[in-house]
Amino acid sequence: MEFEDVSEEIEWEARRVAAAFGVETFECLRGPWGLKWSGLLGTMQVTWSLRDKVVSYIELGPEGWGIELMLEPLEPFESGLTEWWFRPAKWDTPEWNELAARGLYRLGFEAEETMFEVGVILSAFSAHKKLELRLSMPREFWPQKWLDEGR
Repeated sequence: MEFEDVSEEIEWEARRVAAAFGVETFECLRGPWGLKWSGLLGTMQVTWSLRDKVVSYIELGPEGWGIELMLEPLEPFESGLTEWWFRPAKWDTPEWNELAARGLYRLGFEAEETMFEVGVILSAFSAHKKLELRLSMPREFWPQKWLDEGR
């Protein structure tokens, strides 16, 4: 993973997304769209990009065929209010939906609606499973909510 001329905040967020989805090695790609990152989770390609130093797009699977997750503002001019837009894969892939839900949970998204859209209802994750997911994420990348709960 190479981060030439990329701010520390952007580098940190890219590494946080990689950790949330279990991607160990990835590369930063530059193009007319800006910066995006791509790596492998087993044999599945994971691609993501940032907007305003925050993850805004994630794709699991082959480009154009996999699951797409896009973070959109609820209101165009209200900062801090966002929701995930979800486009399912071109074929039925429940295991990919599960990976998407796990990654989003590790990024700190716990809304029932978000997980339902991804195809996995959050309540289907037992307390044990949530703890397991939380502990599988390096603490340096924990969402602030999790850190606050520990105080």
